[in-house]
Amino acid sequence: MQAKIMEMKQNPTHADAFKEATKRVFQNILRNNVCEVKFTKTNGEVRTMKCTLLPDYLPELTTKEDTDAPKKKENFEVINVWDIDEEGWRSFRQESVIEFGEVQA
Repeated sequence: MQAKIMEMKQNPTHADAFKEATKRVFQNILRNNVCEVKFTKTNGEVRTMKCTLLPDYLPELTTKEDTDAPKKKENFEVINVWDIDEEGWRSFRQESVIEFGEVQA
């Protein structure tokens, strides 16, 4: 199993599929829970963040999306979340995660 995971990470096509699947796992957990994620920021600083994608915590949408606007290609390496303590949208790169788990709201 470990060899198959390494093969997926090394093959570009498989690597993209692996990143997408991993992002979906993070998102599914975050849609149903408040989580704490410890990760290394791009500047090297280690940060711990309490975050979620639970609708009860998310702000209401205030603008209408422009349906004619070109869609950005989704970046499977970045996870966007609502930071509960800072009350704002934040993101982290999945490869920078040190610890990830559910916490009490």
